Amino acid sequence: MKKFRPYWSYDIQKTESWLGEMAEKGWHFTGLKRKRRVFTFEKGEPAKKTYQIGYEKIRPHRLPKTLAKDGWKIKVSTGRWSVLEHGNAEQTPASSVVRDPIVRRNRIHYYGYLAFLIYIIFSTANFLFLTHIVLDAGGEVTREPSPFWAITYTGWALGAAFIVSSVYAIFKIKKTNALLLNNSGSGAVSLSEQNEKKRIRSGDLKAQFKFGWFYKPDKTEQWLENQEASGWHLYRVNRLGNRFYFSKGKPRQVSFKADYQNLSKETYEDMHNDAGWEKVYASRSAMMKWTIWRKEYGLAEQKPELFSDLTEQAGAVRKMALTYTAMFLPMVLMYFFFGLQNILWIDQAHWTQVFQITTFALAAIVFSGLLITVWRSYYRMRRKVNRANV
Repeated sequence: MKKFRPYWSYDIQKTESWLGEMAEKGWHFTGLKRKRRVFTFEKGEPAKKTYQIGYEKIRPHRLPKTLAKDGWKIKVSTGRWSVLEHGNAEQTPASSVVRDPIVRRNRIHYYGYLAFLIYIIFSTANFLFLTHIVLDAGGEVTREPSPFWAITYTGWALGAAFIVSSVYAIFKIKKTNALLLNNSGSGAVSLSEQNEKKRIRSGDLKAQFKFGWFYKPDKTEQWLENQEASGWHLYRVNRLGNRFYFSKGKPRQVSFKADYQNLSKETYEDMHNDAGWEKVYASRSAMMKWTIWRKEYGLAEQKPELFSDLTEQAGAVRKMALTYTAMFLPMVLMYFFFGLQNILWIDQAHWTQVFQITTFALAAIVFSGLLITVWRSYYRMRRKVNRANV
């Protein structure tokens, strides 16, 4: 029996459960044609089996000794994918496949779909605005007879289908990656919402909004350290990462570091934990992976640093600046182009053109401002490195 499962690689956990349910019904997984999204099964005796899906660049796939010792075996290996099977119903496997390569692969696909949707949305919006201007100015839209309209309509239908598919894939990937990374946690310690509100009313807890703090991480670190020095200990950061909660306590010296990761894995946590650093916040965003670390130190001690040297820290800030530049610079250029296009075409002060020019100008200014802020953070860090090396 063959089964078509189109989004199986974006829905790993459900696919693994589905394979187990098929085995309990007597249909045992035997093959995968990954490009056609087709799973093959053979009829047999019902059995309880556990499946896990792995993804590795190195081929052929080799089963780690720990997994082999725990009873896992590679059932199917195709391309970079492998499906592991554990057929001992009496033993629950204690080990599991490393998920990080799947998370990284899914994130790349996520960005690809997102870039496509952004391009389509802005292209369509510009086309609709221009059409509105033509119609509002007394013009008309005509359809010229042509046998090639069938190609156009087919292209529109395929484009619409791909847009729907992209939106579905984005939501699937976001949910799957959140589940795969769930064990990593956010580092937050939480009270019940009711107790939290009660503590805020009593003045024992305070909350402050801090929008866009990741565009100037060095100033954010200093702000958090000043809060600790005045007796306000960072208690938690909300899920959106824009509201900081502080609990009242004794003044203390704490070193904070806001660390940026670009499509990287969270395995570096063990290294920082071993060095005595505590993770107090980790963003769940697929695009902006920020982690805030802290470490208390005594009056006679030197302020601890997360990085072994300032050059390494400056490199991390530069990586962040380059990533944001790759994200925002195309948007700045696009808004500038659309705004300039409207200025050149304007023949009278029509409100729709004025609205478009104003909107594009504001968008270009906002994103340009963010780029300037993040690069100023990098150059502050570089000056700090230069002063230390003198």
